[in-house]
Amino acid sequence: MTKVIENFQKRGELVDKPSEFILKTLGTVISGFFISRFVLLNRQSISDEEIDEVVFLIVKGIGQ
Repeated sequence: MTKVIENFQKRGELVDKPSEFILKTLGTVISGFFISRFVLLNRQSISDEEIDEVVFLIVKGIGQ
C-alpha cells in the first residue's frame, strides 16, 4: 500500500507526508465513520450522501 501512496505522491496527487501517516489517517477516518454510524448511532445503512462527504473530506485532506 505504501508503494501506491508513493506513486501518487510522485505524480503530485497526494500531499508530501510519510506513507505511514497517510495510511493511519485514512484508517482512522474510515473506521471512525463506520463505528460512529453502525455502533454509536445504531444505523442499518449509510446514505450515498454521507459516503460522498467522507470521500470529499479524504480527497481534500490528502490530495493536492
